[in-house]
Amino acid sequence: MSKLKPLYWVRCWVLLALLLSLPGSALLAQTRTVNGTVSNKNAEPLGGASVTLSGSATTVQTGADGRFTIALPTDKGSLVISMVGYASQTLAVTAGQTVQVVLTEAQNSMEEVVVVGYGRQRRGTLTGSVAQINGAELKKAPAINLSNVLAGRLPGLTVMQQSGRPGFDDATLRIRGINTTGTSAPMIIVDGVQRSFSNLDPNEIENITILKDAAAAAVYGLQAAGGVILVTTKRGLNRKATVTYDGSVSLNSFTRFPK
Repeated sequence: MSKLKPLYWVRCWVLLALLLSLPGSALLAQTRTVNGTVSNKNAEPLGGASVTLSGSATTVQTGADGRFTIALPTDKGSLVISMVGYASQTLAVTAGQTVQVVLTEAQNSMEEVVVVGYGRQRRGTLTGSVAQINGAELKKAPAINLSNVLAGRLPGLTVMQQSGRPGFDDATLRIRGINTTGTSAPMIIVDGVQRSFSNLDPNEIENITILKDAAAAAVYGLQAAGGVILVTTKRGLNRKATVTYDGSVSLNSFTRFPK
């Protein structure tokens, strides 16, 4: 019995050492963390920002003071910091590192200025149905008649070209289809003047806006029952004079000669 007693105590000490080492190893695995703060360009903390470990589902939120702590499965990783209204950032980090992230405001279409019948408004404050295209987009598809260039470019606008003869290639425009028993042609306003815009040079166009709902009739009256197309041409700028040139070369041939 006395011979078994030392062996018994050796086994107890080994088992105790193993039990004590398990929490230590788990603690070492959990110490791979990254701390940091998220703020804006004015050094104001951003609470509620999402911090995601790239390639995994691990995500944490910043507190009211902009601070966060996230665990890493390895010594290195990549974090994606995002928040509504701000541009996302991706940065490489290592375990134990403390980072300071500065998010910049995202430039989105809600800040875009839209020309409407009663002036200019930011897209984010508009209540009516409006679509707009700028002159740079119009020049990507050159055409002799400007009304044909709008085909497929603005939602809600239907363009129908019924003839290709020179001088008779004006397209029929409809905004949201036929919506009145009278004429359904939209009202066209060029720089505040009601006139046709088919023969305008696309290089002279700043933007084209269409008003598609009843708000158009509230400004322009019954003539706008079919919608309104607002055309704004370019204005001179207070800057140094510049010269630009646009040219094209084309070759036409008859598809069939009469015998």
